Amino acid sequence: MIAKYGEKYGKLIINGQVVIGMNKEMCRYAWGNPSEINTTTVANHIHEQWVYSLRCYLYFDDGILTAIQN
Repeated sequence: MIAKYGEKYGKLIINGQVVIGMNKEMCRYAWGNPSEINTTTVANHIHEQWVYSLRCYLYFDDGILTAIQN
């Protein structure tokens, strides 16, 4: 992971952590696949809500993590 994403993001992924600014691939490596994905398209922008168990949600705008809800 460090070779692919650099030291900062690689270490976070290895430790199962997500942070604002990660892309969807990084988040899948860190947390695995979500149980559900809700997608909304507005004015050529794609917004996604990834639903995980334990009421955790990740929100993406155009493929970049912009919000985390626990």
